Amino acid sequence: MKLILVALSTAFYGLMAIRLFRVWWVFFKRDTDLAPGWAYFSIAVLVLASVFWPVVVPFAYLELLGKVQRNAAGLEARVPEAQTREAEISDAEAETSEAKVVEPEEFVSSVEL
Repeated sequence: MKLILVALSTAFYGLMAIRLFRVWWVFFKRDTDLAPGWAYFSIAVLVLASVFWPVVVPFAYLELLGKVQRNAAGLEARVPEAQTREAEISDAEAETSEAKVVEPEEFVSSVEL
């Protein structure tokens, strides 16, 4: 029973390490501003992060969570300004007979699933 648990744990660890390495490799390949001397260092960090993913992933998640909270606080501060501008635009459009059609900007995600 212990042998099966160890085998499953090892398989899960290995599969996650491979998956994370592949995802992080895509981000690494997209970075075109990296100097050649730093490329080898970056690859070494990429390999170490993939091996030690049980430590790296929780810290990366905490950092991401902090960024989202800071952005949410900044967004809440800008919401009243946006509502005021929308009201001004609506009043101005009501005065003119033609309403402008605004096309949404194309959203490009940096994360590939």
